[in-house]
Amino acid sequence: METTSHSPGTDANGPSKSFVLTLDVGTTSIRCFVFDSDAQIVSRSSSNIPLDLSRDGLSEQDPDILWEQTKNALRSAVASAPCPLTAIKCLGVTTQRSTVLTWNKLTGRPLHNAITWQDTRALAVATRANNSWRVTGLQKIARVAAVASRSQRMAAASDIKFSTVQACTRLSWVRHSPNRPTTQPPSRHRLPAQPSHP
Repeated sequence: METTSHSPGTDANGPSKSFVLTLDVGTTSIRCFVFDSDAQIVSRSSSNIPLDLSRDGLSEQDPDILWEQTKNALRSAVASAPCPLTAIKCLGVTTQRSTVLTWNKLTGRPLHNAITWQDTRALAVATRANNSWRVTGLQKIARVAAVASRSQRMAAASDIKFSTVQACTRLSWVRHSPNRPTTQPPSRHRLPAQPSHP
């Protein structure tokens, strides 16, 4: 864990009174910054995230370690900031692209490690979807519509494809694959309401 701090910015009325805390949760590290009202960094903290790449196609993070490292980074940045906690007026968060996690709706505990956007084990799911009549049919209809209307949206729709980077393919793999990383009944699974997209 790395932490640095600086003197707070000043204005005509003395020290700045409003601060912003930011959290950047990446694939391999977590970074926190505290900004003053002049957009100057007055405190920062960072922590590495272990990434499991032990098997071909696998890219996972331990959700408990991820949560603890996030809390530690936040605490360190706030503790080294030259202001009381009450002076921090808001929190800005940016997170990994489409890393997904499912959990038991009764216990709230994760059913498996977080599956990052780099994981490619859902390749068969994406390939099967791309070869389906629904997707190929949509592409053909969109091509015709794009030519007829000259619509850029239709042109984009004609090239729609699923990939392992998208959260939906990995969620489908978790839910339906015989090799899914959980053995608990699907009735007790909770999926993210709004998976993020790249």
